[in-house]
Amino acid sequence: MFKLRLSLSVWFILLAVGLAGCAGSQEPRQIATYPQEGSQTVAQYVPAPPAQYVYNAYIDMEVSNTNRAAEDAEDLASEYGGYLVSSSSWRSDGRKHYTVVLAVPARNFESLLAAVENLGTLQSEQITGGWENTPYGGDWQATSQITVQFSPRAIAWPDLSIGGWNPGRTLENALGVSITIFGFLFDVLIWLVVVIGPFALIGLGMRALVRRARRAS
Repeated sequence: MFKLRLSLSVWFILLAVGLAGCAGSQEPRQIATYPQEGSQTVAQYVPAPPAQYVYNAYIDMEVSNTNRAAEDAEDLASEYGGYLVSSSSWRSDGRKHYTVVLAVPARNFESLLAAVENLGTLQSEQITGGWENTPYGGDWQATSQITVQFSPRAIAWPDLSIGGWNPGRTLENALGVSITIFGFLFDVLIWLVVVIGPFALIGLGMRALVRRARRAS
């Protein structure tokens, strides 16, 4: 009986030693990893920047005077908070063509486009658009571009060319210069009538009142 108890005790001791050895051979699991102070940085959430839908236009126009139309287009761009990006000119059949690229804040795109189209006769128009992200910092505004090609009006002159001389083309060029000169004088006349006209009417009215006062006295 004593031998049986002794053998059972030995077996229990051996079993306990075996289980302890198995448990000690396994590496402990790491349930959670905590970053050490200063070893890692916590990423902050940065929202996506807002976007604006921007339109760009390409238009082809016929005008009486391409030089003057290009200058007027630049003035209009400045009036609507924009500027001239580039300008180029070339001659075809002795007639001058202009292409101007205007930049304007997106919010004034439609107003500038309508003003430029009033400079002549619209031949074609192409408008494209797309989303443009707004970068951070400052009062940034999306910018639209308007590319305008000014072509001289087509005048159906009779073909009177003799050799290399074409009196019809000469007459056309002379008329273009005349329109430029007299157009400028007409503009000056309009300014005089609009600005000085009211003062002239006031002066005439005061003169009439003075005459009546003298006659009455």
